[in-house]
Amino acid sequence: MRRRYTFSLLFLLLLLSCIDPYEPKTITFEDILVVEALLTDEYKHQEVILSRSYEFEREAPYPETDALVRIINDFGTVYEFTEAEPGRYVSVTLFKAETNYEYTLSIIASNGTSYSSTPEQLNGTSIIEDLYGNRVVDDFGEDGIAIQLDNSNISDTPSFFRYEYEETYKIIAPRWLSYDFALVSSNSVGSQTQVFATNGLESVILVPKEQEERICYGTNRSKNIIIGTTEELEENRLLGFKVRFVNSDDFILSHRYSILVKQYVTSFEAYTYYKTLKEISSSESLFSENQPGFFIGNIKSEKNRDEKIIGFFDVSAVTEERLFFNYSDFYPGERLPPYVNACRSIKPITLLEQVRLDIVHYNDPGAYEDEDDAQIAIPRECGDCTALGSNVKPSFWQD
Repeated sequence: MRRRYTFSLLFLLLLLSCIDPYEPKTITFEDILVVEALLTDEYKHQEVILSRSYEFEREAPYPETDALVRIINDFGTVYEFTEAEPGRYVSVTLFKAETNYEYTLSIIASNGTSYSSTPEQLNGTSIIEDLYGNRVVDDFGEDGIAIQLDNSNISDTPSFFRYEYEETYKIIAPRWLSYDFALVSSNSVGSQTQVFATNGLESVILVPKEQEERICYGTNRSKNIIIGTTEELEENRLLGFKVRFVNSDDFILSHRYSILVKQYVTSFEAYTYYKTLKEISSSESLFSENQPGFFIGNIKSEKNRDEKIIGFFDVSAVTEERLFFNYSDFYPGERLPPYVNACRSIKPITLLEQVRLDIVHYNDPGAYEDEDDAQIAIPRECGDCTALGSNVKPSFWQD
């Protein structure tokens, strides 16, 4: 699933075109169409995301529903899209971008306004020759793993790239037990069963766990804009290009880690668009005294050429590579990164309600010398990894 950029704060900066220091509140607001459209050379159901700009105080965008979305090539072939969910449109048929064709995105919004992009085409191909990790100290003096790649190109002209990644990591609950608290009817509790809390109607007892809660898998998708170019390089290829840096104290490295990197070969115009977007969304630019004005993508209203639209219709060749490694591959014999919770046992005051809300799980105080018999509970994520990830092993996972 493609990453969706968050534009709430960014919209205000672009639209206000101010030169005064930015204050984080909505002063004026413009309702603007936001387009996320990427056509690739993968044979699949292509996707277009449509939304509207939204106020700083709002947490999520307004989806643009009931739009008519099409992609048309220069031979007149029309690829229709249907709305799979509010604001997300997928092509009715499987198709892909092909060389020597130009493609135009056409949108008719729910208010009847028509929009179209400039014709775009594939901009060559490139492969990821190698994807690897290196233990490094970054520019801030932090130790960690840099995920880097080398690529190669057929073309002799400068190339432009955009990257996305999806990382998956193994989670092992540090204080997992094979049995746990359960909330049951007090009438069903036998006389020999230990009861930890009761209100007369319900009781907390111990039962064997019925699902996998020791080993899980977490997944994160890239959120930042990652771009690269060979424009100023002697060779038309990237060598040692850093896609991701993971701090050595990040718990996602604790056991086994995998990252899938996707490389998109994009146009100079698309590269420039994303470079500008990246620059003005950096912390330095957000609060600078000279905010940029509204920057233009390649999508316009067919009737009002001055109407503001945010987004870029990109046509890209894509390639991907996956990497696996263990923490011990780079930190042999070293202590694991700290877990997301210190996992200190507690003496619950309202155990019945905490179990009902799945806030705590059972802790065996007899297993630890420094804990007394009343410390019978731990935070959920310490004994149940499903608080942090899925207990279903991904189909691509290699142990």
